[in-house]
Amino acid sequence: MQERSANEMLKFLSEPERLEELKADPIPVLEKARDEALSKTEPAYIGDKVIYRMVVGALGLALLIAAVGGIVIVMSDRTPPDMLVALGSAAVGALAGLLAPSPGGK
Repeated sequence: MQERSANEMLKFLSEPERLEELKADPIPVLEKARDEALSKTEPAYIGDKVIYRMVVGALGLALLIAAVGGIVIVMSDRTPPDMLVALGSAAVGALAGLLAPSPGGK
């Protein structure tokens, strides 16, 4: 189960020494609690392999449709529409962005 930032904040504030700090000066303690809670949580779709695979599959399918459609149109001695070329190019770019390693090296 994914931890929510509110749960993280409750854990942070449940420590007795934090409660004393909170009574003395609440603003810095709450800001620190917020920052720690937000740094520990991430969106639900991070690490979800099913959604990632669905997106890669859909983009791959769009790329195949655009490529096959373009080949069929060119074989019939016509010029492929710009929309088909743009669809194929966008699918290639999106797949490259998804499959390339991130600069952070996670």
